[in-house]
Amino acid sequence: MTVIQPSQDPNKDPADAAWEQQTTQTINTLQHQVDNITESVDTTSPTVAIYSHTSDGAIQSFEPSPSGDGYVSYYTYSGDYPTLPVGGLVFSAYSDDEINFKIRQYRETANRPTNPGTVAYTVSTGAWLSSSNWTKTKLARGATNVWYCDADIVGTTGTITAKWGNPRLLYGGQTSSGILYYNTAEIDGSAPGKPLANGYDFEAGVFNGLRNAGQATGGTNNWVYSPITVEVSGANSINKKHWQSAYTVEVSELTEHTTLLNGAITDAASTSNITVDSTAGFPIPSTGNTPLTIYIGSEQITYTGLTNTTFTGIQRAQNSTTGATHLDNAVVTTMIPVQVITFGTPTGFVPIGANLQSDNFSTGSAGWQIQRSSGNAEFNNVTARGVLDASSITTGTLDCSGITVSNLNAGSISTGNLNADRINGGTLTIGDISVSGAFVAANLNVGVILKVLLGSGGRSSGSGIEYVPTFTSANEATFDTDAIVLFNGVGTCSASSSSASIQMQFQTTSDGAIAGGADSGNKSVTTNGDQVVILEAYKIQLAKNTAYRGYISTAVTGTASAYGDITVFEVRRV
Repeated sequence: MTVIQPSQDPNKDPADAAWEQQTTQTINTLQHQVDNITESVDTTSPTVAIYSHTSDGAIQSFEPSPSGDGYVSYYTYSGDYPTLPVGGLVFSAYSDDEINFKIRQYRETANRPTNPGTVAYTVSTGAWLSSSNWTKTKLARGATNVWYCDADIVGTTGTITAKWGNPRLLYGGQTSSGILYYNTAEIDGSAPGKPLANGYDFEAGVFNGLRNAGQATGGTNNWVYSPITVEVSGANSINKKHWQSAYTVEVSELTEHTTLLNGAITDAASTSNITVDSTAGFPIPSTGNTPLTIYIGSEQITYTGLTNTTFTGIQRAQNSTTGATHLDNAVVTTMIPVQVITFGTPTGFVPIGANLQSDNFSTGSAGWQIQRSSGNAEFNNVTARGVLDASSITTGTLDCSGITVSNLNAGSISTGNLNADRINGGTLTIGDISVSGAFVAANLNVGVILKVLLGSGGRSSGSGIEYVPTFTSANEATFDTDAIVLFNGVGTCSASSSSASIQMQFQTTSDGAIAGGADSGNKSVTTNGDQVVILEAYKIQLAKNTAYRGYISTAVTGTASAYGDITVFEVRRV
């Protein structure tokens, strides 16, 4: 902004000087109003925006930085236009980058809440407060309806005041689920189609217009809420397939339904009825005269009943709204919850009357049986595909005397499928076993730790190398060994102009070659108060009767330190 100053001629007439002073002050004030558009031109306490590159306001200007970022303070003055610098100002971050996004808040209540009004959003901090009884946190589905409303935040700086949108239903609290049963059983019949329904009565727990698939309203309904009677023979015999379909019902997003007012009403109308063109499609209040809500303009009105053209049991100005005069043909609105009904594909089943058994069942000699009351079962000639879990078969319970070569076919026992970790007690005599691949036997002597070694080294000054620990691997003819190697090192820098480094390896002693890729690499630190840590583990296949060593290289300067430990477990290879 350009600030106009009066002329500095010392010889001008005093009257002219006073007139010049008033004129330039007026021009500057008008210019200020243009630059600070949020102010009113006729304000009695003008405010000017003062900008600074830094938060302390050391260098002030009436113009923002060309970069569009910096700090701003709004200074209210009286009398003459201020001169810079102005002391005692508090500056906040400023940016002329435009923002444009939505914020959202939530509320849980049975009825649609009123519009929560406005929200103030602070651009510099991103701070805003949710309205009374609302929360910023998205609520979980519960037994009550959950609502939300959005506000559009558009602007560049300062505090943006935005209007909340009208509340909308996020999801309804009412849900239901269950199973329907087809009332006809057949031996070879195909499955019926999914049932259809017009709606669901949550209070009664029944569907409205329940019918067979593909039928119009009023069609035949073969679906019932309880399983059909099971008979030994006849239409619904236990040897015929029965059908069932699982269902779920939930209340989803609301949809708007409207009609027109038939005759004007005043804000003081005391009538218990409101006449409209038609109430078709409006929800009917449930038993007990639970009131429902209609909207005329900004006024909410509850009703407890309806006819073809009237809402009855009227209560005006509900939910903190104000009664108002409404003209003939004013729009009358309600929000109708949409029920989402999902029927599962019908599945067949054979019900059990008493025990489930084969036609030729004879205890201990023929057929099979599953007892309904106890769950005990008796089978003959069982073919098991997949996993046969016999974890409860204990010593003495399984009589193998009848298992002969012709009955036990081990051809499908492949690698990893024969687990002998539960063979214990007594004597196991086995001859001529040929195994290709892995033989899993958890109790055999594999994975045994043969040797444990530990070595450490380090420096609090200077540089050096330690070979710790050193050892020669086992020379067993019947098995090989592995090394489990653990590196644990740390370098610490305790003052400026200091440094620490550490490197750890596992080597063959003969040539210093790295075994199994066990090399931490050089780790270093040079910043006061910082620390570098090595924590690594390796599994290395060892050659027989070979010398190995751990390698720790450290270097420090100034006030620093570097130390490390190498632990080696030599184990029998699995």
